[in-house]
Amino acid sequence: MSQLSSRLSLTFSCIGHATMHLFAAFYFIIVLSLEKAWQLPYHELIELWTLPAILIGLCALPAGWLSDKWHAPGMITVMFLGLGVSGIICSLAQDTETMLLGLCGIGLFAAIYHPVGIPWVIRNAEKQGKALGINGIFGSLGVALASIVAGALIEFNGWQAAFWVPSTLSIAIGLAMSYAIATKKLVDHPHDDTKPQENHTARNRMQAFAILAFTMLSVGIIFNAIQTA
Repeated sequence: MSQLSSRLSLTFSCIGHATMHLFAAFYFIIVLSLEKAWQLPYHELIELWTLPAILIGLCALPAGWLSDKWHAPGMITVMFLGLGVSGIICSLAQDTETMLLGLCGIGLFAAIYHPVGIPWVIRNAEKQGKALGINGIFGSLGVALASIVAGALIEFNGWQAAFWVPSTLSIAIGLAMSYAIATKKLVDHPHDDTKPQENHTARNRMQAFAILAFTMLSVGIIFNAIQTA
């Protein structure tokens, strides 16, 4: 793999991580303007994010499977384009049904990043620890910027702009990534099909899975509860 491809992989993966978290968080700010614009109670509007939030977790497994069977950079491209189209649908919404449709699209395509983007970073990085650290910073940056970006755009041109401006940028990034793939400037490192030596019992693996699952569930509940509040 060329040095250019390695750098592009890290660049697009970092932008993708920030974009995914921005799209997953900015509705919590936008909903405050929707409450006034649509004259609907907050609890009714925030409930629209319940199914999309579930989709982010539920669709991660098929997204990872598709990446293994097809192409990780291609899946990240689909994420960029899908988030963009879904966000534009939200910006055009005049009722809760259309908004739910767009938000579900955001949840569906946001589910792609973690099971696809993180392994992609690991496969293509020269220094994996450093690459994962940089990538993690961008994920946190997406969460942090969501309220600032959404708030500024709402102040500038209404709640619709908070959807369509990031969505347009996401589509543009997706098209740029498609071009990089088509011109072979961005290639994926092949999967290592060798299986690790089985040094652990089934019980050991289940214990590790249970600990990680409980930890991730707890952190997820706390994070989303604070974010929604």
